[in-house]
Amino acid sequence: MKNIVKIALNIIFPPKCAACKEILPYYSTALMCDKCCEKWETEKETKCSKCGKIISVCRCMPESCKDSIDMLISVAPYTSSGSVTDRLVLYAKENNDRSLFSFMANEMTAAIYADLPSAEDIIVTFVPRSLARKRETGHDQSEYLAKMVAENFSVKMMRLFRKRGKIQQKTLGAEKRAENAENSYLLLKNTAENVKGRTVLLCDDVVTTGASLSVCAKQLLNAGAQRVYALTFAKTVKK
Repeated sequence: MKNIVKIALNIIFPPKCAACKEILPYYSTALMCDKCCEKWETEKETKCSKCGKIISVCRCMPESCKDSIDMLISVAPYTSSGSVTDRLVLYAKENNDRSLFSFMANEMTAAIYADLPSAEDIIVTFVPRSLARKRETGHDQSEYLAKMVAENFSVKMMRLFRKRGKIQQKTLGAEKRAENAENSYLLLKNTAENVKGRTVLLCDDVVTTGASLSVCAKQLLNAGAQRVYALTFAKTVKK
């Protein structure tokens, strides 16, 4: 009965590709159309201009992160050029699509799997969006990503930060991003007892200048975390 209802709904409201919004067959369970899937696989093969490795293997990170983050792992390049990766990131910010979050989290899990230490010492958290944006969109994409990554590794996910203010990082230049991040993220009470001596996996959807990741990582280290790894779905690269 459930399958019949689902098929009926898909006929009335046909599924669409998460990247290009092309209408998919009513029976499709795919996240993207075949064309976007092919583009996505090609984009994942993009090589870092610094180290020459594909993004998921590259461990280069913004200067701002080097004194606080042990390792930065990303899946694909964010180019601000309308790529499939770009569209998925932007769609995730505005839409509470669990299928998309699951896809992104699984890709992130695969990218970091070989580099993650013993799960016993790991706690997963995320860089939160402001309460105003969460109310506006009805979700926090980074929170969902962190929750699903934690489930994949069978470890605990905890909300350790809150964000104050309404200014979005994407609207600022590099210098202003750093300043805004410093004033935006606050550790919640009792964080120290949860992170002391442990490895923290800090998740976000995309890293650009690294300002938000750096500020959060420094606070985690000051609270007693042994080390901080950063994991994002996308990393900004120059096209």
